[in-house]
Amino acid sequence: TKDEFDLLKQKLIMDSTSDLNKLNSSTNKEPGNDSESSIDNSSKVKIKKIDEIFHHSSIVIWDIIDDFIILKIDGKFSILNIKTKNIIPLNTDYIKYTNVGAETMILLHYSEYEYSSVVNLSGEIIYTNNDKNIEVRAIYTFEKDNNAMPLLLVKDNRTKKEGYIKLNGDIFIPLVYKNIYEFSEGLALVEVEEGKYGFIDSNNNLKIPALFSVAETFSNGLALVVNNNGIGYISKQKLEIPFEYGVNSKDFAFGLACVTKYNGSNYIIDKSNNIKIDLGNHWFSNDLGLFNKNGLLKGYKKGKVGVIDRLGNEIIPFVYKFLTVADTDPILFGYKSNDNEVYGVNSLNNKVLPAIFEHVIIHQSIIIAKKNNFYGLYDFDGNKLIDYEYNVIVYEDRGLLIALKD
Repeated sequence: TKDEFDLLKQKLIMDSTSDLNKLNSSTNKEPGNDSESSIDNSSKVKIKKIDEIFHHSSIVIWDIIDDFIILKIDGKFSILNIKTKNIIPLNTDYIKYTNVGAETMILLHYSEYEYSSVVNLSGEIIYTNNDKNIEVRAIYTFEKDNNAMPLLLVKDNRTKKEGYIKLNGDIFIPLVYKNIYEFSEGLALVEVEEGKYGFIDSNNNLKIPALFSVAETFSNGLALVVNNNGIGYISKQKLEIPFEYGVNSKDFAFGLACVTKYNGSNYIIDKSNNIKIDLGNHWFSNDLGLFNKNGLLKGYKKGKVGVIDRLGNEIIPFVYKFLTVADTDPILFGYKSNDNEVYGVNSLNNKVLPAIFEHVIIHQSIIIAKKNNFYGLYDFDGNKLIDYEYNVIVYEDRGLLIALKD
């Protein structure tokens, strides 16, 4: 699963007794209060080749985007160009990034929000903030009429209010909200005052009044909202599903939501509040209670795990101690059938790998398996591709294998 994959990526740390020379001892300045950038736009910083870096540093592979790898070198983020093998140091230990059309933009934070800038994957400065009264909290993509625009979520430390600005510094949403969240389906969730949530449009019109004590962003045309009576669901026009559900009720996906009644009964309902599946007192939760990309939902019955589809059909029997379902074609799932710490992989119809592994991760077209503290690779038919000789293997979206071997 993605969570397991992200955890594995964090383990991809290579330690060495040698220290890396400062990447930017002569070219780059430490972030300060002046308006000068921490990266020199006029001449790209090309410090070291990747082979040199890998043998003399502590490295964490963070993400891979197109032809670039975002990685941490000795605790600081850098961008590696896969084609040229050149590294651009970013000199920060905290980043956020978003895709705006075909371009990835990276938000850099220094000194706990005192200094922020936005760069692209080539290291070019797009935005710099030197106002200590303004914290740049996050970067998001706002989409309207098939056009995408990056927005910065900012907070004024004097008023403690939040809003959005554009990369040129212009105000997009005034800094008047206690909290503001990402736009979803054309509306942004805002906390107007303590415990009062509503929704605004991109022109800062309050389209849905702040009548809710808790709310979630829109998903599948509906938003989960809470008042003193419980959980309900609203459209952009009205209350669609009354406040009759309790905690553990989830957002909609595929036009369905998992909900809980106050008597402990669980259901899957549609957007008209019709009960489609009565789950009884068995709770189903698959990544926050949502159906996965294949429309499957993991659940628990009498301490055992299985999977149903959107019609309530039992797809994977409730016989497993542990189960993780991959968004793959064909559908594969990793399982643990008893208290022994061993895992296997099955498809819906066949056994792929027996339960003899310390860990398995199903990703795209391969299976990463751990045995005797080493990792190897299998295909979806259970054929071994790489023997157990690596301390860590990470498979990224580009089909690139990153491996650690002593």
